[in-house]
Amino acid sequence: MELLPDFYFFNLTRFVVLLVTTLCLSVVVSNTIVLNFTIICMADVPGEYDNGTVDIESAELCHCSLESVQTSKYSFSTTQRAWLFSIIAIGNLVGTIPVMKFGAKIGVRYMFPLFGFLSAAATALLPLAASLGYGWLLAARFVEGFSMSIIFPTMGTIATSWSSRKQAGLFMALLTTCVQFAAIFTMPVAGELCTSSAGWPAAFYLHSGITFIFFSLFFVFYRNSPEDHKCVGPLELATILEGKTSSSFGTQSVPYKAIFTSLPIWGVWISYIGGGLGYNLFVQFGPTYLNKVLHFEVSNAGIAGAFPYILAAISKILSGPISDYSSCVSQRVRIIFFTFLSQGQMAVCILVIAFLGESASTAAFICYTLAINSSGITTVATMKSGQLVACQHVHFVMSILNIINSLLVLLLPPFVAALAPDNSHSQWSTIFLVSGIIVAVTNLFFVFVCRAEPAEWTKSEAKKSLIYPDTVPSLERFGEDGKKEANAGESFVFVEKQVQTNYDPERFIHKITVEK
Repeated sequence: MELLPDFYFFNLTRFVVLLVTTLCLSVVVSNTIVLNFTIICMADVPGEYDNGTVDIESAELCHCSLESVQTSKYSFSTTQRAWLFSIIAIGNLVGTIPVMKFGAKIGVRYMFPLFGFLSAAATALLPLAASLGYGWLLAARFVEGFSMSIIFPTMGTIATSWSSRKQAGLFMALLTTCVQFAAIFTMPVAGELCTSSAGWPAAFYLHSGITFIFFSLFFVFYRNSPEDHKCVGPLELATILEGKTSSSFGTQSVPYKAIFTSLPIWGVWISYIGGGLGYNLFVQFGPTYLNKVLHFEVSNAGIAGAFPYILAAISKILSGPISDYSSCVSQRVRIIFFTFLSQGQMAVCILVIAFLGESASTAAFICYTLAINSSGITTVATMKSGQLVACQHVHFVMSILNIINSLLVLLLPPFVAALAPDNSHSQWSTIFLVSGIIVAVTNLFFVFVCRAEPAEWTKSEAKKSLIYPDTVPSLERFGEDGKKEANAGESFVFVEKQVQTNYDPERFIHKITVEK
């Protein structure tokens, strides 16, 4: 049953897809960070105290009495808390396996909602799981992490399938704002519900309900390719397909050997090791650094910690169009420029922090803000290169990025604990020095090997083409509105028309101009 309206959305259907997808990505991320805030107010819920842990930090953060935290049903030791956050990365790693194996076969339309509904269910059941015991809570968190494994491949697939080559940077930039939007939405909402009469469970129920709504909308509206979408007219399809090859849309097995021997792809992966290290260092330990080293108050540290992410979201939104439409230089030059602007800026800021004195807290915070802000531009640098080079196989390249990110999340805590056991200024200077060097070296390698054109292994013949028919088609022409025949001097599109009834006549098109 077809539920889509017979409406072209003013030839902007691809942006409706972009909006719905970004909302879905945002709620999946939000579901994993709700606990980051509610765990503070959970500690103030009276219950049987049975783990023998005195959580002084929770008492300080939620302004509760130490006695109430000690008798809380949801009081967790430092180790238990660490596992509640680390299990997200473990679930993410495990979830990458089915995504890589079945993602291309099943398609985003079914795979993405499946993982989204899993996330919604786990989030809705999390309060119940917490009441049943720590093990059940850990299991719910694992499922939330498992669901996150679909995020990177979905970003790559949507950007490749639905954006034109000229708007690849814009699509990737806007899709990745889900990280910032998740924090901007969840932080105030979770905080407000925690202190309301509804209590902390309401935060999970609200997030779960929103997730079900957004993913239901995605399933109804989305199609795996624009040529299969009822709301995509000939003119918009011409815009999306311009400059793309037929193999970009065929169903192909992943050429693992070719990908793993591709220097440009290795450049993307290695660059992300450095960029991901710098970003996750601030995400995971930014509040600790602000509070313990720069001596910000806890309340001020929360506000100060959120500010750079708002700037990063703005940078992403602005950098996408700039990257796409700065046609005065080649695509590769643009990628290299934004790599220096993003990762180069991050490396410099981290290294400056390493050499700043303990009294230079203002300068350190400025560098901290600039470093996080620079991460917002990464999407139009390394990620865009991976998207342009891998084309229809970008889901696999992005899955490897997801694995790298999960490993960084898991390995950073012991790395920081080993180098900064006392959270002293000198110890954190060492961490920033090591991290800054890694960011600089990994991205310097990328600059030398990066490319911005489809690799040869993306141009092989598809097993089942979604564009080219087996027989020679006749041609029809449509005007700019996608319906009327074009007049002389007016842009129009050629549409292949196949006599067979099972072939969509609007699948392969070329935008040209009628000679006067």
